[in-house]
Amino acid sequence: MQDLLFAFQTVFPLLVYMLVGVFIKKTKMADPKALGQVNTLIFKIFIPMSIFKNIMGADMSGVNMGPILAYAAGMVSLLFLVFWIFYHFWEPDQRKRSVLIQNAIRSNFVLFGLPLSQMILGGVTSGVTEVLIAVIVPLFNVYAVIVLQVYGEKKANPLNILKGILTNPMIMSSLFALLLKFTIGPLPDFLMRPVSGMAAIASPLALVILGLRFDFRASARYKKQLFMGVFNRLILTPLLFLGGAILLGFRGEILVAYLALSASPVAVASYAMAQEMGADDELAGQLLAYNSALCSLTLFFFIFILKTFSLI
Repeated sequence: MQDLLFAFQTVFPLLVYMLVGVFIKKTKMADPKALGQVNTLIFKIFIPMSIFKNIMGADMSGVNMGPILAYAAGMVSLLFLVFWIFYHFWEPDQRKRSVLIQNAIRSNFVLFGLPLSQMILGGVTSGVTEVLIAVIVPLFNVYAVIVLQVYGEKKANPLNILKGILTNPMIMSSLFALLLKFTIGPLPDFLMRPVSGMAAIASPLALVILGLRFDFRASARYKKQLFMGVFNRLILTPLLFLGGAILLGFRGEILVAYLALSASPVAVASYAMAQEMGADDELAGQLLAYNSALCSLTLFFFIFILKTFSLI
């Protein structure tokens, strides 16, 4: 019973934030253009501040990041190949195929990873999630570009993609925080106080904006793709990812970080990238909506199981 309550208390705030977004959308309380500008602020300022603050405050002295990063990068790469082969034979439409492959391997690690780790661990972390973000988010982007480049109708400029990865505010904030942490050390309180204030805004506001994106129209045309896409994103990928990590002996905070990495819904950026590169952006939007709506149920299940067996 205690494990059920823990899982519920962890997932419930995430669900509430998204439902607030749905309510704002239904009541037309905010202007869509303004919301788009807020979303830009979230991903360019508030989330980078949250990553920076968590890394600066984390105690990494007892953590060997080498095996942790190697497993995460290796597993993401392996799953990318497995799902590419699977969808190559399963989905005949190339525009849908590229979206489904991206959906299977590219999670919303930043948006869900930070709040999920903080809620499960009570805010006491060693920075594993934040360092993983700095490595895995660029890898997600690279693999998404590769598959969309192969199957999409439009071709992207590789130099522009590389520039976008290198100048990603979340990646830059991670690297800058690590540089400061291992050179200068802790920053004065008067500098960290405004950073902490902006960091506190990041996750709730980002999840509210995600709720605003829910759009379930045209679902009937994609029944088969939606079922397989949601199953692979929210159930099969985390089962494989976490199963391998458990067999290798990863436990506690590391397993929580892997849970956030593998069991989160598809990345919000997947929809915009599908639009840009001529993939089936309508399917991408439907997958984003259904994954985001159903992830609370699957996260509850995974948290409950991991907690029951004392793995986290």
